Amino acid sequence: MKTKSKLSKTRSNPGVKRLLEKAIEWKGLLDSGKVRNKAEIARQEGFSRARVTQIMKLLALAPEIQNYILSLPETSRRPAITERSLRHITRLENHVEQKKVFLALFDFNALSKSEGAGFTPEQISRKI
Repeated sequence: MKTKSKLSKTRSNPGVKRLLEKAIEWKGLLDSGKVRNKAEIARQEGFSRARVTQIMKLLALAPEIQNYILSLPETSRRPAITERSLRHITRLENHVEQKKVFLALFDFNALSKSEGAGFTPEQISRKI
């Protein structure tokens, strides 16, 4: 039985926060044995297996980066941090290197205003 994707179809580009939440959910389904593999998730969610793999790679991010992303408020504006912009960071195995690249990649002064997170660059550096 095919279930409707929980990612809203009304929003064409779900934010990275929502994608990370889905990746965490999917990992739980895989770990619990409720689904056998990513192909099954893809069928249920209406994505390609490759897209499910891309989204699940967000789980390779350092826990501090994941926590920062999960703390971002929902926004109707185009987000400054996207899944695509994080792809090359997920390929770095070293979490310290990931954090350095993440901090260098984004202008956190602009992020704190545009994302509404209200963090200063110093607070973000401490969080990450």
